[in-house]
Amino acid sequence: MIWLILLLIILFGVGLVCSRDNILSPTVMTTTVWLICLLLFIVLPHNLPPLTVQVLGALALWVAMQSITALCMQGLRYKNYTYEADKTLCTIYLAISLLTLPGLILFAYNVVSNANGADWANELRNAAIGRGKDAQIYGGTQVIIWQISYWLELYYYGSRPKWRTFVSAAILLLFSLLTMSKWGFMMFFISTVTILYFKKKISLKQILVGLSVLFVIFISIQAARFATNIEDIDKNSFTTLYLLSSMTAFDTLEPASAQHWGENVFRSFYSIAYKFGLTTTEPPNAILPFISKPIETNTYTCMYPFFKDFGYWGVAIFAAIMGILYGYLFKKAQQGSVFYILVYTICVNFMVMQFANEMLMTSLWLYLKQVILLLLPFLATKYKVFSNVKSIIKPN
Repeated sequence: MIWLILLLIILFGVGLVCSRDNILSPTVMTTTVWLICLLLFIVLPHNLPPLTVQVLGALALWVAMQSITALCMQGLRYKNYTYEADKTLCTIYLAISLLTLPGLILFAYNVVSNANGADWANELRNAAIGRGKDAQIYGGTQVIIWQISYWLELYYYGSRPKWRTFVSAAILLLFSLLTMSKWGFMMFFISTVTILYFKKKISLKQILVGLSVLFVIFISIQAARFATNIEDIDKNSFTTLYLLSSMTAFDTLEPASAQHWGENVFRSFYSIAYKFGLTTTEPPNAILPFISKPIETNTYTCMYPFFKDFGYWGVAIFAAIMGILYGYLFKKAQQGSVFYILVYTICVNFMVMQFANEMLMTSLWLYLKQVILLLLPFLATKYKVFSNVKSIIKPN
């Protein structure tokens, strides 16, 4: 494990220099996430078995290939387009957010009113992830619009009425609270930090303070869901479960053992094909199967679909593809493009969560929809959509 830690440190240094000390560059982000996980694995007391060559070797491939390709993409030159988001469409997104908010409140009210006393928090979470009475995951296009509206309002905070940012933030935080989602709060934090960092409105010290607050929120949600006191939550066990268990779980996998070619990597395509009757092969469930030994978990790191479908070659190839994507988007974001800063915000979420699971390929259509809805305000500005509409309604 020491050799891998040394490799990560070297790549971290190279990434920091090549990215002009930007801590959100792909190489710095990826190496930091895995350095934290490996160091905690060594330092924290736990009963997990030692990591084997399988996870350490795959991880070395993943980080090295992603870092090298990302740095290569950052070294290229790109044309810079700096269109601003159309204010009218931003206002429409904010209005949609407000109009769809009562649906969330009604959802939570129905769940809590039917809950069994102190079990309300756990019932909220189960209902949100599709384990409730109607077996429907709480989501939809409105949730994507809540996210995009907040990102846009946060970026333009100060140049537009401040209440817009506060309202959009409150909606997104309420969504995370009423669905008892640790990931929701994590996404809110990561997105906020990324946008403010590119705007040079936040310091490393403030980020670390925010992480401390986030950890307290996580513990509070865990306590609420299990109807216990915060003091009764074992902090070491909590950290072991959520930060370390996925590496151990990865060691239980068999390389290239998927039943069908690329069924995990291309799950989104299998899902569409199955829905329209183009194939009889059902897509695998996005919620992965639980294992009980060596620890009960269903997270296997971001390398799971690539390793499960194609083995070590899959890990190396798709790490390179991810590096190309992240490196390109990061360089465009560094150039100051608002659109690319917000798109890269999505990718930062992927990179932070790579210790737990893979998000992009697993929910590809969801994120494509997110990017399209994010793109619309910038296209409206580029093609002067609302200015043309006004000129038609009120001709000179």
